[in-house]
Amino acid sequence: RITDVELRAKSLEGAQEGTRDVWFDSAWRETAIYIRDRLPIGARFEGPAIVEQMDTTIVIEPENLVEVDLDGNLSIEIGDAS
Repeated sequence: RITDVELRAKSLEGAQEGTRDVWFDSAWRETAIYIRDRLPIGARFEGPAIVEQMDTTIVIEPENLVEVDLDGNLSIEIGDAS
């Protein structure tokens, strides 16, 4: 396994670095900023969100749903997250 579970946060809040206003669909939205390496395995969250890692930034649009799998991969469901 590539993912080191011991280094991950115990909760989604523990992976959050703060918030930032980001422009989506003609309006500013307060957006959670997460550190990818800290996202807990099995975590699920809805956009808007920004996921930062060493070599890239992932923008999660509003209404998209993210799930972190057992290997730390992000599965992003596009569209209505409800």
